[in-house]
Amino acid sequence: MQQRYQAVITGNTIRWIVPPPVELEEGKEISVEVTIKSEDKTSMDRGNAMYNALSKLSKIKGVLSAIENPSEWQREIRKDKELIR
Repeated sequence: MQQRYQAVITGNTIRWIVPPPVELEEGKEISVEVTIKSEDKTSMDRGNAMYNALSKLSKIKGVLSAIENPSEWQREIRKDKELIR
């Protein structure tokens, strides 16, 4: 079974973000695969901002249920664009 551990590698040094596998603490040699994660900070920042906004929105009671006719509301919001049906 594969287990995932988070770490940061700098040169030949591994800094564990979470506790490392027990086998390493016992001095055993283990086989690993390393995946380099490319982090697009802009995408992550936008994703975090979207999550925070939706999370706040979900906590406001009645914010979406106050819209009586969602289709009409959407047309009003998108006055400059015609909706395709």
